Amino acid sequence: MSVSKKPVPSENVNPSILNKLIRPLFVLRVVSTRLPPASTSVNLTSKPYIEPKDININLNENIRNLLKKKVEEKCNDIGYILKDSVNIVKRSLGKLVYINKINNVKYNIDYTCSILQPTIGETIKCCIDSKTDAGVIGYIKLKDIDDKFKIDNDITNTPIICIIPLNRFENPETITSNQRINIKITAVRNKFNQSNIQVVGTPV
Repeated sequence: MSVSKKPVPSENVNPSILNKLIRPLFVLRVVSTRLPPASTSVNLTSKPYIEPKDININLNENIRNLLKKKVEEKCNDIGYILKDSVNIVKRSLGKLVYINKINNVKYNIDYTCSILQPTIGETIKCCIDSKTDAGVIGYIKLKDIDDKFKIDNDITNTPIICIIPLNRFENPETITSNQRINIKITAVRNKFNQSNIQVVGTPV
């Protein structure tokens, strides 16, 4: 583990925020399905309603854009769907429906997308953001998952927030911001439609 000379100021994060994040993570469901640490391609379905004005030569692209806004950069019941990963595989014939006095067309859509699903027991690379008396908050950088991700994301737009209780470090005083460490996941919180997944981990 690399050591920087400058410690992380503890005032960077309100301890009450950290406690709110840590407290619910100890009563989480255990994810039993083991997936690779990198993103995984999955097949999903959706039944979007399309306005008549969007039914044109660009229909597939219009439906794709609608799905992207609906599901990307959010959690579903499987994991976190990555940005720009939705692709339509199959589209049914449209069915005319009447909703709120407006005619729409309903489609059955099969699509693929890339999902992150951190699992208990998995080891991931974590970038340290800040430290308090209660613990350390970090996040994953998308570049550490796959070279195809060009954005240098930070904790405000990460798919996975990492929480490491301070008592799990042998030398917590050496922890610094922007430091990269490997952690073994011990708990996972995946809440539907949330902007990230939260994990608790132990340094390895």
